[in-house]
This record gives sequence, structure tokens and C-alpha cells, in this order.
Amino acid sequence: MQSQTYLTLGQAAQKSGKSKSTLSKALKTGRLSYVKKVGNQYRIDPAELHRVFPLQQPANVEAERMETQKESSTFQLEIDRLREQLARERETVVDLRSQLDAESSKRRKLAMMLADQPPKKSFFDRLLDKYSHLYSTAHKGFSKIPKLNKS
Repeated sequence: MQSQTYLTLGQAAQKSGKSKSTLSKALKTGRLSYVKKVGNQYRIDPAELHRVFPLQQPANVEAERMETQKESSTFQLEIDRLREQLARERETVVDLRSQLDAESSKRRKLAMMLADQPPKKSFFDRLLDKYSHLYSTAHKGFSKIPKLNKS
């Protein structure tokens, strides 16, 4: 035995596209029959509902098709825009990678240059380098003075 689902008055109104009062009048006049009444609620067989109030086809099937085509074209435009944006983002990634590679190369060259430099002299070594010419000049002057022979 099949368990059939019955519709309430509100569900029947939604399915048929008619108001609850129209369905209620049809039930009271006998135009629309019901299976049973539980409390204040009618239980209506869907087949009976559609016999009296046939399923309403959309008022304009062609309008619905046009709406679907509009939505499809809108979605297609959005897909195209997203593809363009994705292409731009990929170009940006390629550009950033090339910049990163160039910076990395520069960094390696600088590191190699720093590794080749002699160690930095201390303050006193630089000071001695700066004033060593004075010492050597003064020393040269003393070498010209004749040495005294102590005999």
C-alpha cells in the first residue's frame, strides 16, 4: 500500500497559484473534493487539485527563456572578465618573479664584492697610514745629516 502525501490548503494554494480563499470556496461548493479534514485543516489530493486547477504554465515561456539567456550571457560576461583578471594577475606574478630574480642577482654580486674586499683597518692603523708620510719625511731629513765619527 502506498502512503500518499496530501496537501494542506496553503500548500495547495502555492501549487495551484490560486488564493486560499478561492480554494476554500471550491471545497465548500464541492467543486474541489478533499480526502479528509483534520481539525480545521483540509487534506487535498494533489491529483484532485490539478484536475480542478491545472498546473499553470508560466504566462510567457518565451519571456522565461529570454530571462535565462540574459542570465547566461551575464554569467558569460562575468566569466570573461574573471579570465581577463586572471591573465593580468599571472602577468603580474611573472613580472614580480623577474624583479625578484634581478634583485637576487644584484645581492649575490654585492656579496661577492664584499667578500673580495680586504678587511677594514682599525682607527689607529688608518691614523698611522695618514701620518706615516710625516714620519718618513722627517726620517729622510735625519739621514742627510752627517754622522759623527767617534774615534
